[in-house]
Amino acid sequence: MIRNLYIQNFVLIEKLALDFNEGFSAFTGETGAGKSILIDAISLLCGNRASSSVVAKGSEKAIIEGTFDLSNDLSAMHVLQEAGFICEGDVTFTREITKAGKSTVRIDHRIAPLSLLREVLKNQIDIHGQRDNSYLLNTANHLPLLDRFLNNEKQCDAVQKAYQIYHSLVEE
Repeated sequence: MIRNLYIQNFVLIEKLALDFNEGFSAFTGETGAGKSILIDAISLLCGNRASSSVVAKGSEKAIIEGTFDLSNDLSAMHVLQEAGFICEGDVTFTREITKAGKSTVRIDHRIAPLSLLREVLKNQIDIHGQRDNSYLLNTANHLPLLDRFLNNEKQCDAVQKAYQIYHSLVEE
C-alpha cells in the first residue's frame, strides 16, 4: 500500500506531497486538472519508461518518490531481501530523471536496478482508465487476480520457495 507520494519538477508540478489513507484512492477532476500528469508520475515510480520531456522547464531533474508499506506483501519483501535490502515494512522508492534523459532508481536511498523496482512494485498499485475492462479478458491475468482476491500470498510464496529449492537441486 502506498503511504505517501512526493513529486518535484515533473512536467507542470513544481512540488507536490500527498499522503494516502488505507484502501481505495481515486483521482477525479475537470479536464485539464492534472490527473494524467499525476498518473504518469506514479507510473514512472512503478517502473515505466522515462524521458527527459518529463523534467519541468528550467529544472535539472524530476524526482518522484513514494513510500510503500510492504509488510503484507511477502513476495515483494522476499525479492528485496534477496537483493540485499533489509526491509521492515515501509520502503521508499525514488526515481530521478535528468534533463539529459538519465534515470536513477533508489530503494531506501540505495541505488538499485529498474528491474528490481518493477518487480517489487508490480502488485502495489493498480491504475485503471477507460476501457480497462479488457484486462479481464486476458487469461494471463486470471490467476494473479484470483490469488490476490483469495489473499493466497503465503501459499503462493511457499510454492515459489519450494520451486526455487527444487530448481536449485536440479541444477546441481
